[in-house]
Amino acid sequence: MQPCVTSLAGQPASLWTRTAAAAKGRRGLSRAGEKIVAMAPTVGTSFLLVGITAAQAILLARSLGPAARGEYAAAISYTRILTFIGLLGANFAIVRRAALAEGNLVGISRAAVRLGALTGLGTMVVVSLLSLFALPPGKQHLAWLAVLCASTLPWEHIRLNLMAVDQGSGRFRRFNAGRLVAAAALPLLLAGALVFGRLSVREATLLLIPATLIGLAFRLAWSDDRRPWLAGKPATRVLAREGLPYATSVVASDLFNRFDTLLILWMANLTQQGYYAAAVPAVQLLVVAPEALALFAFNAGVKSKRTHDARRMVWIAAALLAFQVVAAVIYSLILGRLITLVYGAAFQGATRFAMILLPGQLFQGCTLVADGYLRGHGKAGAGIRARAVGAIAMAGCAVFLYKPYGALAVPLAATAGNTVSALWIGAAILRQTGWRPFWAATAPDQTS
Repeated sequence: MQPCVTSLAGQPASLWTRTAAAAKGRRGLSRAGEKIVAMAPTVGTSFLLVGITAAQAILLARSLGPAARGEYAAAISYTRILTFIGLLGANFAIVRRAALAEGNLVGISRAAVRLGALTGLGTMVVVSLLSLFALPPGKQHLAWLAVLCASTLPWEHIRLNLMAVDQGSGRFRRFNAGRLVAAAALPLLLAGALVFGRLSVREATLLLIPATLIGLAFRLAWSDDRRPWLAGKPATRVLAREGLPYATSVVASDLFNRFDTLLILWMANLTQQGYYAAAVPAVQLLVVAPEALALFAFNAGVKSKRTHDARRMVWIAAALLAFQVVAAVIYSLILGRLITLVYGAAFQGATRFAMILLPGQLFQGCTLVADGYLRGHGKAGAGIRARAVGAIAMAGCAVFLYKPYGALAVPLAATAGNTVSALWIGAAILRQTGWRPFWAATAPDQTS
């Protein structure tokens, strides 16, 4: 995630050297402490993003109510599912290019803009067709609102590709600021609309368009290039080809992560989908730190010349899992009251969905970090297989549990899928280090 030589923390080598030396001189920090200090802004930004997402969820819940909240969730479903899938791994190729680049990044940025426009247009067409012809009965009246949501995809893909340049080049100040502005645009627009009257599903959906443009405009305004539409280097087709090795992993990962969105779209009525849409942001706190750590794990994998030893990987995994378990236990004690307090009594039905989702979010956080490292190390196959097995488990559980539990089968299936995926990818990392359980160790030959 850095230019040329980078640190694990994701800062440019020269900046890292100066910052680390100053920090160590002033505060006597160890190298581990220096890395934590460098990572803190990105982790802190991720926690701020959770707060912004929560504010948006509260605004939508309070202004729309459960059924209308379900309509909004249904309208944006296909756009949300395919946003990152449609990038076809190009953003990871851009991160890698920027991390290994020397000097000016204008050429990479221009290529990123053009590629984002192309993938965004292609994804917009796919989402529009799905919206017009593949919405379940009872939700087909939302088709044209879903098409409007799809129209934001070209702008969003351009922004995401430019953010990938920032991530790779280690410009985390611009990267984090861009994330915050893009996330805050929609809730601020929603709040503004509420000031002038009651918010409807149609108005909330239409506000996605200016919100997306605000995020892109901020990134372009803070750009090193005033003519980003010009041809860049490498050529767009070269950058797209470099992203293809990541495409399968990205498709598997994001399709798995959004599979529950597809299931709830087809297996729940609008009120139940509204409950689920409110429950998901309520439990996402457990993946905030892991999502931020996954950025640095990818960077570590890119620069790693050898796999880490088994003992170190076991300690890292144990520490992460312990953190997730403690956070989940504490959060579960207040989750029910918190949902009723912030969303209102009408959303009390969302509590059951959230409590069932909580264990799955615990394991999903561990999976994100492990997969980030393996992708950076060029070992994306383990993540693909883990997501495939998890998706099979999720689909099987949803079908098997739907008759007795109805829409609650979806969070139950999501938790089962996340657990299976985490166990699979954890075993893959241990195999990567050469670790074997004691019962699989080969006994020494004593025949001589």
